[in-house]
Amino acid sequence: MILSRAQIDQAIDRQLVAVDVPEWGGSVMLRPLSLQERYAFLEFARAAGAADTAHADVASIQARLIQLCACDEHGGRLWGDTELQHIASRSSAVVDRLFQSCQALCGMSAERPT
Repeated sequence: MILSRAQIDQAIDRQLVAVDVPEWGGSVMLRPLSLQERYAFLEFARAAGAADTAHADVASIQARLIQLCACDEHGGRLWGDTELQHIASRSSAVVDRLFQSCQALCGMSAERPT
């Protein structure tokens, strides 16, 4: 089937995924980034020194991606642009797991989220 522009524009191609976080007593909903959001995140990561792993602000990079992906059941972000510290103050094990799930969901790793 060849899709029309209207069909493509109406397609829901950003499915929400729930990731279990037993440490917090439930699940966190994640949404994939749009192409525009993804490249804004990649620019943020570059500015935070992602290419220079010895000097990268890894905590900010991880917190930023989670901040962009974590959402409510309607896709609305849980944390605003100035709230990175709320994520950075959480358990590193949980943040690592959510970050890896975000990467997979956004096509930035070879694995799919669980």
